[in-house]
Amino acid sequence: MKVIILALLIILTSCGRRPGLPGAEGAKGDAGQDGYSLVVDVVAQTVGSVDCNRTDIFQDKDRNGFYSSGDTYQNGFLTCDGAIGAQGVAGTNGQDGNDGADGEDGQDGEDGIDGINANTTYQILSIIDPCGPQHAQGYDEVILKLGNGQYLASFSDDANGKNTRFGILPNGNYVTTDGTGCHFSLPIL
Repeated sequence: MKVIILALLIILTSCGRRPGLPGAEGAKGDAGQDGYSLVVDVVAQTVGSVDCNRTDIFQDKDRNGFYSSGDTYQNGFLTCDGAIGAQGVAGTNGQDGNDGADGEDGQDGEDGIDGINANTTYQILSIIDPCGPQHAQGYDEVILKLGNGQYLASFSDDANGKNTRFGILPNGNYVTTDGTGCHFSLPIL
């Protein structure tokens, strides 16, 4: 039986077409036309109350690498923000932590300097007439040097005390107010 099947297979394969020698190579076809690249144009757009982006795809007809008005529309789609999700359920409160151990006491601070006696802060150390007496009747400008180092000035329009005023003068250069043009500087040593 095996011999008969083998003989049958040999007969069937010999009855078929026998392979011939390869034929001559055919002529080359014409070169194909260059294809077009695709470019994308994305524009923000609002649909109802939802923010979206409109994405359009074009054939780049002018081959400049980006979308221009002469390009041919191919396809497009809209991408929008999703709806705001519902607020999640509040989590349970965590357990209170244990109190920490007490820290060590710090070192004692240094003693502060002795305060100034309130009676000596505004004590008058000296009376100064910065330009000397201008009138026989007395001073028209008087400066009091105080115990705290400040200068309290009493100044008026004339030696009779017209429009007398008081003020603390900071260190600096001054001109008297009586019209004599006297100049002086603080601090006065």
